[in-house]
Amino acid sequence: MNEAYGMQLTKGNINEVYSHLNAAGLSLWYQMTNKPDFYQTFEALTRVRQQFVEEFFLKTVAYQAYNYMFKNKDVVTGSILKFLNNETMANSIYSDAIFGMDSSQKLFYWFGAYRGNKTSF
Repeated sequence: MNEAYGMQLTKGNINEVYSHLNAAGLSLWYQMTNKPDFYQTFEALTRVRQQFVEEFFLKTVAYQAYNYMFKNKDVVTGSILKFLNNETMANSIYSDAIFGMDSSQKLFYWFGAYRGNKTSF
């Protein structure tokens, strides 16, 4: 912590070196390495809140979409998955064990991927 920064001043025949402490750099270093407890607590709660809001929103949207649009398999395979032109492929996508569309828990991944969420696969 005793780093001295030298500065040479020349005026006429006088040549002197002055040393001074870089207090701003040392203060910043101290603040970044010794954060107070309330700051760390605030940072942790902010991250928890952000994660909760992102996941809660997607889970709510997936739950509502399942109850209003994705409950009926024939409607989903006939409208949303119609572009596949293959009924067995549409049925296998709808009924997939992990990424299917037959429950709100599985629709969560679809809506996360649609939003470009960082937790989407």
